[in-house]
Amino acid sequence: MDSRDQVNEGLFNRSQMARYLGISERKLSTMVSLRQIPVIRLGKCVRFDPVKVRVALSKYEIDEI
Repeated sequence: MDSRDQVNEGLFNRSQMARYLGISERKLSTMVSLRQIPVIRLGKCVRFDPVKVRVALSKYEIDEI
């Protein structure tokens, strides 16, 4: 089963979120700094809710022509 099909309960760290989305950690950091995806900051730790990230990214989907 692909990790994209299976959303675990809980929060993802930076490397888990990048792997889940199929992007590099650097690209993920860029998206965070541009506020394109929601992030949860716990002190110096950064965590992501995969469900909320998918919802946030859905606004960037392009419909068929």
